[in-house]
Amino acid sequence: MIQEIIPLTRPRTLAAALGPTILGAAFSYYAFGAAQGTGLAIFHTVLIFLAVVTAQIVANLWNEYKDFKSGLDAGQKVGNAGSITRGAITPELIVTMIKVLMVVPIIIGLYLSATITWYYIPAGFLCILISFLYSGGPKPISRTPFGEISSGIAMGFAIVLITG
Repeated sequence: MIQEIIPLTRPRTLAAALGPTILGAAFSYYAFGAAQGTGLAIFHTVLIFLAVVTAQIVANLWNEYKDFKSGLDAGQKVGNAGSITRGAITPELIVTMIKVLMVVPIIIGLYLSATITWYYIPAGFLCILISFLYSGGPKPISRTPFGEISSGIAMGFAIVLITG
């Protein structure tokens, strides 16, 4: 079953979280120096990266789930969607994975909010909202001209600001 789950997380896309995290950390270090202490800054950066990667996995799973539920993946038996349409993984398992994995960025965000600044709460909420509305809702953002713009805001601009 793990061979069916891993492609649904789209591992090749997860490196996209690294660039904005490094850019935000570099900006923060340049602007503020090692005010927190280098060890603590690295620890927080690693936590942010873990939260971002986990949130991206959740978004990828959500996208696969919503594409399956909407019929967009109907008839596809290979590729990312093939696992669901072949019946190798149930939609209920995908929803359970989403719920379990979503706990990771929420806990990290609450920890960072308590130790650094409360700004992580609205920023994280906005990113999660964009992530879910990108593939879900009555009119998914991904099917509008704003799809890539919203993705760029959440996966680019917001990650740099959250890390910095």
